[in-house]
Amino acid sequence: MTMKDILPCKFCRESTTVFLHEDPPKQPLTKWLYDFHNRVNKKLRDQCKDDPRVICPPADPTFESVTAHYEELLQKEPSAPPGMDFLFCIAYNYTPEKEGVYRHFFDLLSDVYPYDDLRAIMKAHTFSFTSKRALMKSVYTLMKKKTKATHSEAILPSFAGVFQRYGYYASSCNRGKTCRNGKRTKKRDHRKTHKVTHARLLR
Repeated sequence: MTMKDILPCKFCRESTTVFLHEDPPKQPLTKWLYDFHNRVNKKLRDQCKDDPRVICPPADPTFESVTAHYEELLQKEPSAPPGMDFLFCIAYNYTPEKEGVYRHFFDLLSDVYPYDDLRAIMKAHTFSFTSKRALMKSVYTLMKKKTKATHSEAILPSFAGVFQRYGYYASSCNRGKTCRNGKRTKKRDHRKTHKVTHARLLR
């Protein structure tokens, strides 16, 4: 399980490590992931009771509604590359010391990425792990191919724009108990950050 090692926020990595130890992945994986996500949301709700600066997640949807949502999406042609924000976020936080973990993550992702055409693009793509900038450039090149395939080129700015955008949203949570408030992180618009980090992986 590589997610606990690549999430941008150290608090998210720590929580994920604990949650995975207490409840390892099991079948059906979709239900396990749904419960895992709700557990993360519960932690945030508990935090926002004590600190109003923490952004409180909305009520959890039912498992049936989530399943129906994604089944419906997968029946349609994609209007944008799924997970683009997430992939740029983890690429921005890359360090060469984690090359093995990142290689493993992208290898696994290329086998399960949704939509046959987009999965083929990813399988044929070569990533560079020599530096953060190199990986960001690799993901950017990949997204250029995918936005072209989904006729969504307009959503992808220049590489300089992408680097600046995700630098703005990058986590700098080195103190405190959570990354979800304004006191413990760099000055930025946390509502905008929440919008990026909570965007649907499939649109």
